[in-house]
Amino acid sequence: MGIWTKIFGSSKPKTIQDEFFGKLVDEDGYFTGEKYFKPVNTSVELMLEGKEINAFQRNFFVELENRYASLLPIAKTAFEDKFKNWKPDFEIIDFEQEFTLTFIYIPDEKQGDWNLSFSCVHDLDHCFSIFFEDWVFISTLIDG
Repeated sequence: MGIWTKIFGSSKPKTIQDEFFGKLVDEDGYFTGEKYFKPVNTSVELMLEGKEINAFQRNFFVELENRYASLLPIAKTAFEDKFKNWKPDFEIIDFEQEFTLTFIYIPDEKQGDWNLSFSCVHDLDHCFSIFFEDWVFISTLIDG
């Protein structure tokens, strides 16, 4: 019995090395990891749905980098609307200064529901997520 099994009661998580995403942890049905995201000039956490990484997910990530700036006005409006439920006069002045991208969820083979999650200087105790189907806004969730 290895030390990992003694401490955690199971075997060490399986990791893979993807040529595009890098080191990922196989979570049995999805993968987690981090990848540098050009539009924010830093690495962000990723969750990739599926039992294996595929070309759709790699292409989706590249397209997301290219389209990211066009999604920010949608996120700004959606988050302002949510904030106004408890702060009626709330306004986001500079989205990229006030919100930091922390997480990207990428679907499996078909383009379906996916989301971006942010931390926010106005409320550090909550996670702000925006959901899309294909590239169309669906909803937001403020969780914390």
